[in-house]
Amino acid sequence: MFVPYSPDFMKMAEEMNIEILESNVPGSRLHQFINNPVTEGIDEG
Repeated sequence: MFVPYSPDFMKMAEEMNIEILESNVPGSRLHQFINNPVTEGIDEG
Protein backbone atom coordinates (compact mmCIF):
# COMPACT_ATOMS: atom_id res chain seq x y z
CA MET A 1 0.00 0.00 0.00
CA PHE A 2 1.40 3.40 -0.94
CA VAL A 3 0.80 6.17 1.55
CA PRO A 4 2.25 9.63 0.94
CA TYR A 5 4.67 10.70 3.66
CA SER A 6 3.05 12.37 6.61
CA PRO A 7 4.73 12.83 10.01
CA ASP A 8 1.41 12.11 11.73
CA PHE A 9 0.94 8.87 9.80
CA MET A 10 4.51 7.79 10.49
CA LYS A 11 4.08 8.38 14.24
CA MET A 12 0.79 6.47 14.29
CA ALA A 13 2.30 3.56 12.36
CA GLU A 14 5.29 3.37 14.70
CA GLU A 15 2.97 3.29 17.70
CA MET A 16 1.13 0.36 16.08
CA ASN A 17 4.42 -1.45 15.32
CA ILE A 18 3.78 -1.30 11.58
CA GLU A 19 6.95 -1.67 9.54
CA ILE A 20 7.40 0.98 6.86
CA LEU A 21 9.77 0.62 3.96
CA GLU A 22 11.16 3.96 2.85
CA SER A 23 14.11 5.33 0.94
CA ASN A 24 15.74 8.72 1.26
CA VAL A 25 18.23 8.12 -1.56
CA PRO A 26 16.56 9.16 -4.85
CA GLY A 27 19.15 7.50 -7.12
CA SER A 28 19.09 4.11 -5.38
CA ARG A 29 17.49 0.96 -6.75
CA LEU A 30 15.43 0.62 -3.56
CA HIS A 31 14.05 4.12 -4.08
CA GLN A 32 12.97 3.12 -7.61
CA PHE A 33 11.18 0.00 -6.32
CA ILE A 34 9.34 1.93 -3.64
CA ASN A 35 8.37 4.97 -5.70
CA ASN A 36 7.72 3.30 -9.09
CA PRO A 37 6.12 -0.06 -8.24
CA VAL A 38 4.34 -0.44 -11.59
CA THR A 39 7.36 0.25 -13.80
CA GLU A 40 9.64 -1.79 -11.53
CA GLY A 41 7.36 -4.84 -11.63
CA ILE A 42 6.30 -5.03 -8.00
CA ASP A 43 2.80 -3.63 -8.32
CA GLU A 44 0.45 -5.75 -6.23
CA GLY A 45 -2.75 -4.63 -7.95
